[in-house]
Amino acid sequence: MEKPSTLCPGHVSKRSSRKNCVGPRFQSLWHFDLGMFQKEVAERIASGPGSKAYGILSVLTQAFYQVEYLFDVPPTAFQPPPKVMSGVIRLVRRETPEPMASEKQFFMLVKAAFNQRRKMLRNPLKPFFSAAVLAEPIFTKRPEQLSVADFAALSFRLNT
Repeated sequence: MEKPSTLCPGHVSKRSSRKNCVGPRFQSLWHFDLGMFQKEVAERIASGPGSKAYGILSVLTQAFYQVEYLFDVPPTAFQPPPKVMSGVIRLVRRETPEPMASEKQFFMLVKAAFNQRRKMLRNPLKPFFSAAVLAEPIFTKRPEQLSVADFAALSFRLNT
């Protein structure tokens, strides 16, 4: 496919994005994607560390894609108009994704960290790291403070 695009209905866009926009199956299809989502979902995908919208969807997508929020689309652009704003984003596949131990471990780590997003990392990640590793300063941060590269680096240190 040379010119992919995605128009996701609001009720499936978050779940669909998480399931289909990351991982090896999607990565091999095309180099870029242009997608329109509910504005809230588009902002979640494109947000960076420290943002309130930054979360699992942001980290998992940005590990494999460069994401750019392009513009808003008002409800009046549709007939009948929806009750929410839409947002258009561009995803460009990274030539080399963030180095990580494995996708499975990376996904598990990110999901576990954000399951208790207001807690310091040492609490939700206690089962996955030794006490010595958990004593390091990075584990006093909250998940939304870590970059994609931080999560990828931590994936190499998981107890196996």
